[in-house]
Amino acid sequence: MWKLVAKSVSLPQVLRVVLTQEAKRTGCKLVQRNGLPKFLPVCSVPKAFHSTKAGSEEKVSPWDSIMEREVYSLDRYKIFKDITVMKYDVKADGKFLDITFSDGHETRYHAIWLRHQCHCPDCRLPHTGRIQVDMEKIEPEDVRIQSVIEEDGVFSLQWQDTADPHNIHSGFIPAGFLRAKCYSDKTNAERTQQIKMNFYEDRNFPVMDYNDIKDNENNLYEWLKIISDRGLCLLKNVPPHINSVLEVGSLVGPIMRTWYEDSFEVQSHAKSDNPNFTSVRLFLHMDLLYYESPPGLQLLHCLKFDKDTTGGESLLVDIFDVAEKFRQERPEDFDTLCRVPFTSETIHYKRNPPVHLQSTRPIFQVNSRKELISVIWHPMTFGALTVPFEDVEPFYKAYAAFFKAVQSHPFIYQKRLEPGDCICFNNRRVLHARNAFQLQNGARHLQGTYVEITAFQGRLQMLHNRLGDGRTAHRCGAFDHL
Repeated sequence: MWKLVAKSVSLPQVLRVVLTQEAKRTGCKLVQRNGLPKFLPVCSVPKAFHSTKAGSEEKVSPWDSIMEREVYSLDRYKIFKDITVMKYDVKADGKFLDITFSDGHETRYHAIWLRHQCHCPDCRLPHTGRIQVDMEKIEPEDVRIQSVIEEDGVFSLQWQDTADPHNIHSGFIPAGFLRAKCYSDKTNAERTQQIKMNFYEDRNFPVMDYNDIKDNENNLYEWLKIISDRGLCLLKNVPPHINSVLEVGSLVGPIMRTWYEDSFEVQSHAKSDNPNFTSVRLFLHMDLLYYESPPGLQLLHCLKFDKDTTGGESLLVDIFDVAEKFRQERPEDFDTLCRVPFTSETIHYKRNPPVHLQSTRPIFQVNSRKELISVIWHPMTFGALTVPFEDVEPFYKAYAAFFKAVQSHPFIYQKRLEPGDCICFNNRRVLHARNAFQLQNGARHLQGTYVEITAFQGRLQMLHNRLGDGRTAHRCGAFDHL
């Protein structure tokens, strides 16, 4: 529970009585700031609310109202559970609220930001916490904090519209929420550092055993942390049976259904409409870039790989590592690939059902801080370039240079899979490929599936909050501008 921490300074008894009476008369609260008495106006937020339970006349405090309606998660914000409020003050005639927390963190919030984050019953739906603030009735530049008080870990506030003094709203916000959602430059810099990807100069697969993760949430958490940190992990001893890969994927989240349905079989067929299902060499690539949101996790489970089969080794590389090095070495080409889009497509009219999928966007995307957030790459699904005339040659110059950088990267993982092996990797971060192979008298059979990227990221973040230190998960290659 959050509580206001006020340093106790002895006041003469007579003065204390007089001040207390005056506070009561004026409807204020007597507190001490820096050892001096101070009156804080108490906003008109009721001290208690009727319970939301049907037929109940029980009155509850703002904190109990928040918890009863399930609009604040102790698990989600447990990293800040022991931090208290040291002091707070309204600034600039109600435009800002300054808060100092017990961990020494000092920050400032805008009145309009606080208004939008109100947790009262009118502003947050119960159980979901979805925001119900009607912005049609609010002029952001006119919102001011009229009064505020912190008690039992909750800030009770009253906001007023300066252009319409009758437009007043009273509500409350948990102090833990405010600490967690601080948007100061310092906090944003710390978040950015936390979510940065790590790159490793080795070619050794991180390995875990399927039997250790399937029924153990702590081990499952370790597995997901490895994938988040390294981009990939090899699971051993997955039963070499059809659809075992679906059981593995379901440990993370719902299986992402694609035009391959829930899973796909990687076997050699001479007349396949997809080169993945032949024996030819595959360039390093991501899957399904022609989807608006390509798959997140990809799992490839080896069911059969006979010793008579030659070649067919799996290759993987961290495309973000390649791209960051490319940015340092060829900044002009990097900027070109941020600016000029290309089309990824797969078109099969003779397929049942027919398929015509296309998506056009740049190879690299950066956020407002110019940090790389997304890379898409699949040379074999490249459609015809349809860009302004003057962009064609600069694009191909940059494209060819990056193609060479990908194929020549010194830290490419290589592995000949064995039955029971399952490569689990982030399709939005790690490219995969395959050497050409010859079956001879043998067979090579993999089965694959996908998990949507936000399902993976959300599962990992939940485990960070519940089992870990509450850190923000590493950037994962999603189209997320954090």
